[in-house]
Amino acid sequence: MTEGLTDESSFYLPHHAVVREDKISSRLRIVFDGAAHEEGQYSLNDCLKTGINLYPNLFELLIKFRENAVVYIADIRQAFLDISLDTENRRFNRLFLTQHLNFNKIIVLNFTRVLCGVTPSPYLLAATLKFNFEQYKDLFPETC
Repeated sequence: MTEGLTDESSFYLPHHAVVREDKISSRLRIVFDGAAHEEGQYSLNDCLKTGINLYPNLFELLIKFRENAVVYIADIRQAFLDISLDTENRRFNRLFLTQHLNFNKIIVLNFTRVLCGVTPSPYLLAATLKFNFEQYKDLFPETC
């Protein structure tokens, strides 16, 4: 029933539901907690590097923003979920579910995408954006 749940080279992310009655389109969302840990144990976030700061200096950004007559801004919806996790690292982003709320059958799942709430997620997003801007700057010079 619980075979493979004690693999020492993996991590199971605790999760819970958050209900927002004021939302129309997505009242329920699942939150994963990379900072959760048992007493005396490390959390997943404790074991991961944050990554270097790839975000521009805010003052420089404001100056550049004012230099141009037209600027582009965007909000990438669910951006972390657009980034794939390396296959080798998926075992550290696991969760288990029980079928029909009875604990007779446990289903183990590996996340394939970067999650919000895990330490390196902001760095991975910034690095992915930077890579894509460099990759496509000749093709889209106005936006990159």
